[in-house]
Amino acid sequence: MTEQSNKVESTDSAPEAAPANSFSAPTAKIVKILKKNIWIEGDFLGDKHVVVQYEGMEPFTYASFYYDYAYTSNAGIRDQANALAVSLGATEPVQQRNREFGFPEKEEVDLALRLLKSELQKDKLVSMLKLAKSHIEGGQGQSDFSIEKLDDLLKEVEEAMRK
Repeated sequence: MTEQSNKVESTDSAPEAAPANSFSAPTAKIVKILKKNIWIEGDFLGDKHVVVQYEGMEPFTYASFYYDYAYTSNAGIRDQANALAVSLGATEPVQQRNREFGFPEKEEVDLALRLLKSELQKDKLVSMLKLAKSHIEGGQGQSDFSIEKLDDLLKEVEEAMRK
């Protein structure tokens, strides 16, 4: 019977190069771990939204659970949202908030209507000019386009530009 001996040699030299089939992954240094707040927002439609906000950043909706109007048993929506919030790191009881909807001021509505009106007028003007161009180009004796129709078209364009 022969006895096998296992020798472990210790060397202080530099490590050898890794074999060709080895894998090395790049590493990163953690600079700062941001605090996060998690809460659930309910809206006026009955939906529940799990909201996450990291320190110094805007909050965002992580997930939404929509109220199902076809059925009357929607009690699980709040429980599901609560379970998700806890799994993301929220502490019990999870904070509940009502989602607020901002209504525009009168000045914002007026500005939006003016911009929309000017865009519609531009579209109308462009379509009128295209129509005039097509009548003029195709009117070599083949069209009944007359000076009176052109005058009417110009009046419409001028009215559109004044509005």
